Amino acid sequence: MNAEQVLEAALDLDPDERKRLVEQLMESLVEEKRFASEEIERAWIGEIQRRSAEIEAGTVELVNWDDARSRIAARRAQR
Repeated sequence: MNAEQVLEAALDLDPDERKRLVEQLMESLVEEKRFASEEIERAWIGEIQRRSAEIEAGTVELVNWDDARSRIAARRAQR
């Protein structure tokens, strides 16, 4: 299974399961010391928690990967 397949499967999970998955993935990176500092680690964890809370509250529009990729490509083409 490659990263894109994992992402597709993860996006099929309910919001609570996705949040738990993100937290576990972030923790695995912390354990591997991939972050430059604890400050950066805390900032990313805070950002993930903030975004997860917005998703759970229904205050943000969720966009599937194909649409997001198309939007990114369109913005890049405008530069």
